[in-house]
Amino acid sequence: MGFLAFIFKFFLIIFVIGLVALGITAYKGVRLFKKMTGQAGSNRNGRRQQGNYRTTQTSEGVTIEDRRSPDEVNQKIFAPGEGEYVDFKEE
Repeated sequence: MGFLAFIFKFFLIIFVIGLVALGITAYKGVRLFKKMTGQAGSNRNGRRQQGNYRTTQTSEGVTIEDRRSPDEVNQKIFAPGEGEYVDFKEE
């Protein structure tokens, strides 16, 4: 009986290792497929990074393209003299 238990455990371990290897292979295959079809940069909000620009799809189906460089995206909108502290007086 001990030999049969050993054989059973051996094949069970081989089976589990095979399942893990199959899962890893499937995961890498799906990632490769998404990369080849251009879906790798998608996220939950419908934004996608393609080349040097971003596209965003709104819920109405309108596509918005942002072709600004990362430096332009992070640039402040206001002039240096604007946006300073304003003394508020309650009336």
